Amino acid sequence: MKKIVFFISSAATGGGIQRSASMITSELDKEEKYSITVVSLYNYDKRKYDYGKNTKHLKGSIESTNNAKKIIYKAKQECRNLFLNLEFDSIIIEGLGLIPFIPKKILRNKAINKIVRDHTGYSNFKKYGLTWFGLKMSLKYMDRIIVLTKENLLEYSQLFSKYRDKFMVIPNTVSSNIKRFSYNSNNKKICFIGRLSNEKGPDMAIEAFSKVLNVNEYSEWKLDLYGTGPMLNYLKSIVHDKKLERNVFFKGYESNIKDIYNKYAFLLVSSKFESFGLVILEALKAGIPVVSFDCNYGPRSLIKDGENGLLVTNGDKEELSKAIYSLISNENLRNQLAKNTDQIDSEFDYFKVITKWENVI
Repeated sequence: MKKIVFFISSAATGGGIQRSASMITSELDKEEKYSITVVSLYNYDKRKYDYGKNTKHLKGSIESTNNAKKIIYKAKQECRNLFLNLEFDSIIIEGLGLIPFIPKKILRNKAINKIVRDHTGYSNFKKYGLTWFGLKMSLKYMDRIIVLTKENLLEYSQLFSKYRDKFMVIPNTVSSNIKRFSYNSNNKKICFIGRLSNEKGPDMAIEAFSKVLNVNEYSEWKLDLYGTGPMLNYLKSIVHDKKLERNVFFKGYESNIKDIYNKYAFLLVSSKFESFGLVILEALKAGIPVVSFDCNYGPRSLIKDGENGLLVTNGDKEELSKAIYSLISNENLRNQLAKNTDQIDSEFDYFKVITKWENVI
């Protein structure tokens, strides 16, 4: 039986990294030839996702804190303890920023198949940050560096041609049993799904949407934001100041997000960067179009502008507002885009993605 470790910052949070990892582990867990262990740096009481009924879990003692230096120091100690007596054949590290914490005896062990998955993308790194150092170490120690899009692969191949063979594309995927809904063009609600944090741009989503409400005939439209995060109180103040309480609603964390898409006319994505965009793929699979900033890297690999959604210049709030308006004011356009949401490249097929993972581990 092959022993596989998935190393993740926290299994408690409900983000795209955790959701993607849980889909892979829960599928591999169904096969008797794998023994899966999920190792989490952070302490937690409850996991957001199911990682497989036979999957074992190891969790660290780090508590949530804003003191980055304290976390870095403690994380190194924690990793030494977590991996001290753990035996495994392959390790999948969920994020380049975790590499600096891995004990050197593991990094240097050629008998271990070492794989890291980049959830950020080179253009979105902070130079000399943890992710940047993690990449440098990955080039030296990792057997495979998994990226999520072909654009990612091209960028890395050009920047690090010496290590080209280490890089490989395995995109994210969504559950094989996700339900495709019959599109209801009478829905007058928009959904935003993501962490309420700066990189996801929820403030820009609210502000772009608010401009459309100035047109009286569309004042009944609603924007629902799913997610939690540090910007929540600030976003509530925007809603209050702009008197949007009857149009903008905070829904909190939703564990069964795939079941809510039939309530909405389209998904709104206002991220500053998006290494893949799991919710974009999920929305398209469910049958609703997507309006998104054309940020690096994921949206343009999933959205065909004018066919199954709309892409607008990254960071351009006015253009985002116009795109929202063009959809809510044109039922025929909404129907046409929704009709084309089934035109998704086969590379994102659930079983194809799982097979790729089985081939690398």
